[in-house]
Formats: sequence, structure tokens, C-alpha cells
Amino acid sequence: MIIGIFGEMGSGKTLLLTILGKYAHDIGYKIYSNYKLNFEYTPVDIFQLLDMNLENCVLLLDEAYNYLDARLSQTQINTLLSHLVFQTRKRNVHLLFTAQLLRSVDVRLRNLLNLIIVAQKVNKGFKYTIFKDTKVFSLYLKEKDAKKFYSLYNTYEVIEDEIFKMKKEKLKLDIEKLKEKLKKEKEELKV
Repeated sequence: MIIGIFGEMGSGKTLLLTILGKYAHDIGYKIYSNYKLNFEYTPVDIFQLLDMNLENCVLLLDEAYNYLDARLSQTQINTLLSHLVFQTRKRNVHLLFTAQLLRSVDVRLRNLLNLIIVAQKVNKGFKYTIFKDTKVFSLYLKEKDAKKFYSLYNTYEVIEDEIFKMKKEKLKLDIEKLKEKLKKEKEELKV
């Protein structure tokens, strides 16, 4: 099963992801997650995902566009991770993920979704609209009930995968090189 949870910042996406992960853990599934959980799980990053032979588990990916970004659909990483997504049923891997925008994740992942859940922060709680084929369901989680799950994760944890960090460092170096080049050209013009 592949479930995508979408919604604005603070709409309860990671909350629902965590609740579903905790339920899967409680019924016996091994949990892998790219964010910290306060129950038994195995942490994963992009490199581990590429090397792992996942089977019979639940994979929780918060901010999934970090791994399968729609704008990077032609990259080797997206291609390799797509193979993991295509094999989830045969490997009995349940992939659950969040993203702020449906269109921010790779089209292959979007096309394989079994459930699309739209999260909304509403008065004194969270509303989840669930789309399954042509059917639509709604769930409401009261704030007082949601509070029971807040201790299971850190809603303020920033999700940045290793590739993003490497690209950010490379960009900083490129900017420094460009500054040096411009400075040198400026000095040459003075001469």
C-alpha cells in the first residue's frame, strides 16, 4: 500500500503519518523512518534506502520530495528510488509519506498512490479527507485526542537528506568561486 498525505504547513501531516506508523508498529510491522520517532524504529537516509533490501515493513517518509522530487525526475536517485516504489507490493513494503504539495513528488509515485489524504488544521482539531479511487471519506481528530500522540515525534524536526546537504555545500563553494572571479575581474578593470 502506498499512502500520500498532503497539506499545508501545520495541517497535521506528520501527526497522521506518526499515528499510522505507531499503529503498524503495534500490530507487528518493522518501522523504517527518515524522521525521529519515540517508539521502536530504524532510521534511514537516502543512501541507506538505496542499499536496503526492504521487505515486510512500513517505510515512513516525512517531506518525501526530499527523496523523489518531481523537478528531479530524470536524476539517477529518482530512478533508483522509483524501482523501490514499484516493488513495494511484491516486497510487502507499505510506503507512507508526507509532502506539502501533491505535485512536488515524482509523477511515478503519484500514479501509484492507493490513498491520497489531504490534511487540514480546522477549529480545535485536524480534518483528513481520504480519496480512494472514486470514494471520498473524512476523518476528524480532535486536538485533545491528537495531543496523546505529540510525544511520539518532534513536529519541528527539519528533514534534509544527505544529498540536499551536499548540494547546498557545493552551491556555497560555487558562489564563493564566483565572488572571487568577479572580484578578480573588477580588479583587472581598474588596471
